[in-house]
Amino acid sequence: MVDYKVTIIIPTYNREQLLSKALMSVLMQNYPILEVLVIDDGSTDDTAIMIQPFLVDKRLKYIYLDKNRGRSAARNVGLELAGGDFIMFLDSDDYLEQGAINHLISLRKANPKINIFAGAYRLFTNKNNREFTIYRRGRTAFLSDAFLEETKQMVLNIGNVILHKDLVKEKRFDESLDFAEDWLFLLNAIKGESAILTNTLISNVYRHNDNSAFGDIQRAIIKVTEKNIKELDYSRDKKYIDNFLLRQLMAYNRLGNKIAAVLCFFKLRRSKYLSPLSLWREFLFLFIPSLFLITFRNIQLKLKTYLNSICNL
Repeated sequence: MVDYKVTIIIPTYNREQLLSKALMSVLMQNYPILEVLVIDDGSTDDTAIMIQPFLVDKRLKYIYLDKNRGRSAARNVGLELAGGDFIMFLDSDDYLEQGAINHLISLRKANPKINIFAGAYRLFTNKNNREFTIYRRGRTAFLSDAFLEETKQMVLNIGNVILHKDLVKEKRFDESLDFAEDWLFLLNAIKGESAILTNTLISNVYRHNDNSAFGDIQRAIIKVTEKNIKELDYSRDKKYIDNFLLRQLMAYNRLGNKIAAVLCFFKLRRSKYLSPLSLWREFLFLFIPSLFLITFRNIQLKLKTYLNSICNL
């Protein structure tokens, strides 16, 4: 049976306190053929000192960039250096579950014609040195059209998926985007591909308690959807276009741009490719102020965190 080399790319910037947990979660994987690339995007803290004990492990390479250019640039450096058959990305404040790589590669060995494998991820926060789960997301499924499912539900997370090198060797992250650059990268990589999802927990994703970026994220989602719509053929790709337009409608609603949201809704009102529930939910949101939608979302996440903490006591 084929043994696949897996490259894990970890961009980091001034996260000496968090990086060690990410590194330990990777280096303690029970999968033997690993290449770990830590791309330091010009950290000014003691990351370079903290990482020294880890460098005795020859699977790990530490690359320091003289200038801070952002996580997309750091990931792109990692892509240029990657020598694995499969590529995975891990943010330096996240960490993998034990056995994650072995589980994903076992799926590849059982399905050698598939090039995309993803698992469940857990969103968590940290308070008083304790982790609290916000939610866990994942399911077991075969996606015959991974691109379509990603436009519908954003089923892939950049930190819980392995991608065959052939899908990404010519792809790069858009360094002009501060947000949603990972979604754009995934969309570009998975066009025309099938994927296998597993409900096994693969990664733990840290949520920073910063709502100031919410609007920027919505604007970036609009940019990504517009870029994809321009590249699609209206007569042939209507199912993809309608799902991107629904994403735009959702983003405009949350930004409070109700005029743009109404225009999106009228383009979609007779779509046969969308869930009526999703479309009419957004129609109702047209009449609700964006501040209320954002506040409700934050309350919902806090309630989920509280209920999960109660269940785990």
